[in-house]
Amino acid sequence: MGRLIPARIAGVASGASFDELFATAPFTVLDRGPTFRLSALCGRIWSPRGQFAPLADPEAFLGWREPGAVRVLFANWVQASERGASLISEVRIHAVDRRARLYLRRFGPLIAAFQGLVAAEPLTLAVPRAVRAEGSTAPR
Repeated sequence: MGRLIPARIAGVASGASFDELFATAPFTVLDRGPTFRLSALCGRIWSPRGQFAPLADPEAFLGWREPGAVRVLFANWVQASERGASLISEVRIHAVDRRARLYLRRFGPLIAAFQGLVAAEPLTLAVPRAVRAEGSTAPR
């Protein structure tokens, strides 16, 4: 994601941490807690460098309806599991009108091509960091 996201979203630093990425423009934090974060962005995600609308606050996301564009919700959280904890990440995309649905359908193959990378890379990076922070040498 460190190379993919900055290539698609102007202004995102390639060295940004996962936490920094979803907390700075063009993302807007909708809600957060000790084990979760909901972030969002709105715009035309299929344009070469992305065309994103600035959101003043979380309420702006709910009412945002620019024709020919989408609203995207990113949910990241930690969930207790038998082996300790699991990191969960989900993305939901809502096309605001018919034209946006058509654009999104054409953009689908690109999303599918990078879906595995986007899903796996943060987890691959998070596990060693969590182990180091705990002072352990092996995951539980």
